[in-house]
Amino acid sequence: MFTGMIRCWHPPDFRPNHGLRHTFASHLASSGEVDLYTLQRLMTHKSPMMTQRYAHLRDEALKRGANVMGKIVAAAMEKGDTEGATGN
Repeated sequence: MFTGMIRCWHPPDFRPNHGLRHTFASHLASSGEVDLYTLQRLMTHKSPMMTQRYAHLRDEALKRGANVMGKIVAAAMEKGDTEGATGN
């Protein structure tokens, strides 16, 4: 009887921590502050291929990073500071 109650309460494919783990990994990956190797270690994935599924979330972080550089260059160009923008 107890087993039947458990089956009714938790469907066979129920994984209580999966959503939490996925959210944790997604937030870290999309932050752009954690590389995929570190994420792999934190998630205890044996294969980098398992962690790779979160790589697409880094695209937005990369775009934000590129936009920051674009703003720096634009501000330097506005001031006429081409030397500071190129580092020469």
